Amino acid sequence: IDYPKAQVATRKWGGKAYSNLAEFIATERPEIISVCTPDDTHALVVKQLKNSGIIGGILEKPLADTLLHAQTLVKALPSETKFLVNYSRLFVPEFIQLKDQITTGAYGHLLTGTGYHGKGLFHSGSHLIGLLLWFFGPLKSAVKLGQVSDFTQVDPSISAALTFTGGSRVVIQAVNRQYYNLFELDLLFEKGRIRIIDSGFNIEIYKVTPNNKFKGYQSLNRKKVIATSLDYSLQLAVNNLFDWLEGKQLPLSTVGNALNILKACSLIAHSK
Repeated sequence: IDYPKAQVATRKWGGKAYSNLAEFIATERPEIISVCTPDDTHALVVKQLKNSGIIGGILEKPLADTLLHAQTLVKALPSETKFLVNYSRLFVPEFIQLKDQITTGAYGHLLTGTGYHGKGLFHSGSHLIGLLLWFFGPLKSAVKLGQVSDFTQVDPSISAALTFTGGSRVVIQAVNRQYYNLFELDLLFEKGRIRIIDSGFNIEIYKVTPNNKFKGYQSLNRKKVIATSLDYSLQLAVNNLFDWLEGKQLPLSTVGNALNILKACSLIAHSK
């Protein structure tokens, strides 16, 4: 959006700057692109891909700044293209393993959970909502508890009580990013506890054990801390895209999945 600044970036990082997308496509004729422009421009970019020769790529999350714009984007995507959406934790092996353990009942039923997010429900909070949908299935209902205007006028961070179709309940809390950035998820199950901390760079696992001081009581004890591969999530996403295009692997974070995440965010944003 700022051609002189783009030129400065090329002197530092390499590549070539363009003042508009059409010129870039006509000159470079790319097959794969990454759409990492501001949220409210994603749909405008995608509309220009028709008959461009582009076969796929990676769309930055969220799909758009509103559900309506996201639906417009999905309709504009050429049907033959293959695009992933960069919900980074969905590509990370440690999170994939954790999801399998949760959905197969290794920790039992969820008792309760609390998540923390900031910088807009759609923009950054959708990472949290995406994880919850991944773990517990579709969102059934939401009750808004409050909101913080810490991103844009149309995308505040929202606190809400969420119920999923399987009966799991989680409360999400908005934390004003003016003070600090926080992304955490604390899940209490029948057989243990999972704490996703440090934005997901670490996962704490607790197990239920007999209390060694009070007979007949059970306690949660931390058994291990898993350092995740979140630092390499974009590389993992590119690998997944390549393998998908080659017919070797299924996509891990699809446009359809990203649209469902924004539908859930919209349900939360319009709840009372």
